[in-house]
Amino acid sequence: VGLDLSAAMLAQARSNKPEAPVVRGDLRRLPWKPCFNLTTCLFDSLNFVLDPGEMRRAVAELAATLDEGGLLYCDIVTERMVLDHFADQEWVERNAGFSTRWSSRYSRTTRISETDVRINSGPVYTFRERMYAREDVEEALAAAGLTLLGAYDAETWRAARTRSIRIDFVAVKGQSAGPSARAFEKAAARIRRMMA
Repeated sequence: VGLDLSAAMLAQARSNKPEAPVVRGDLRRLPWKPCFNLTTCLFDSLNFVLDPGEMRRAVAELAATLDEGGLLYCDIVTERMVLDHFADQEWVERNAGFSTRWSSRYSRTTRISETDVRINSGPVYTFRERMYAREDVEEALAAAGLTLLGAYDAETWRAARTRSIRIDFVAVKGQSAGPSARAFEKAAARIRRMMA
């Protein structure tokens, strides 16, 4: 089941995979209660929740969709990503049939990144993301009743570090890490081998 706030994104999902059920909804008020053994929230979705309290609420909602022992797999882009690749930069990308013009700014005070995107000669769309620290997400996971199994550098799937530009988090609902952590570490080792 897929969820997005954007009707246009849901229409695209339906055209790509008509048999997959999709629902329009807000990450901070999910329509499901415990019914999944895996919930994912990827591609900076938590970064787009600008208010820290609302981000914690979104994580709690994600946790509430999980059956006992279910896994949450989520990610964030980091301040390092913005500083290295976006802040105060402008660029143009040319694709088959269209081009995009990008311009980005970042405030270390507010930790908000603003990126303007223009497709061909169309209107300018501005995207805002908050750069959360790893500890912010880990605290939200714990407050939601989840046990962290790992925080991984998305490029290597080794332990996240200060230079990581994207961090993947995997957490289990309501258990001590014990058996789930051992089983998951074997899976993580396989992922690292595939990425090497």
